[in-house]
Amino acid sequence: MTVDKIVRVVVGLVVTISVLLMHYSNPAWGWVAGIAGLSLAQSGFTNTCPLSFTLRKLGFKEGGCNQ
Repeated sequence: MTVDKIVRVVVGLVVTISVLLMHYSNPAWGWVAGIAGLSLAQSGFTNTCPLSFTLRKLGFKEGGCNQ
């Protein structure tokens, strides 16, 4: 898996799990989904993402959407 795919999977799981926790547990979990969304928007404008930086340092291969 490439860095881009891992980032998308992790963020998708974070949002999905936080929405489920918000529905079944406590509405405060909505903040997690909101922060994940803001982080995605920020990375779109600045082209920086802490998770992708960490994955690159760990040796995961770089790749675009079509790889």
